[in-house]
Amino acid sequence: MAITGDDQDAKTQVARFVHAIGYDTLDIGPLTNGWRHEAGTPVNMLPYATSAPASVKAEEFEEWLHTAPTVRVTADRVRDLTDATTRTGRVGGTSSDWRGVLVADPAHP
Repeated sequence: MAITGDDQDAKTQVARFVHAIGYDTLDIGPLTNGWRHEAGTPVNMLPYATSAPASVKAEEFEEWLHTAPTVRVTADRVRDLTDATTRTGRVGGTSSDWRGVLVADPAHP
């Protein structure tokens, strides 16, 4: 899980908590880098979700998303995704924004 912040002691406390609940952290720098892992960026959700079966209908997608199996993502992959993130001017989004990305595409297994 990517974390950012300007207070190293606070980041250390957050990292300890996150580790205690079973996740690894990756410090990607000061708070000014927070946009690199905000909602709507590639690292925010996509690497942690499996592809939805093509049979999942649009109206079922959000429910599927909340119950889908998760994927373990390495710190190197998180670093690659946050480093490659570009500012789009768009912040946030909804789960339906990800439907086209997460639905299984036979051409891209």
